Amino acid sequence: LDLRGLRVLAACLTEEGAQQLRGQMSDRLETVILDVTKTESISAAAQWVKERVGDRGLWGLVNNAGVSVPTAPNEWLTKHDFMKIL
Repeated sequence: LDLRGLRVLAACLTEEGAQQLRGQMSDRLETVILDVTKTESISAAAQWVKERVGDRGLWGLVNNAGVSVPTAPNEWLTKHDFMKIL
């Protein structure tokens, strides 16, 4: 999207990942650190986005974040394991 000239607000799990992404893209790309497993991180990232888009809102959203650990046959997993993944 950045290469097509669109403004991009990108969430990254780590600062290292954010720096790497910023180094490969244009000044239209801004990053925020986001851990989708932590409510506080989600709230902070949502506020960060609101501050940047204002009344214009978002044109689109691409989500590739997720948690897939632990992985094992269902019989080996606990309720807590399923809750962590979901």
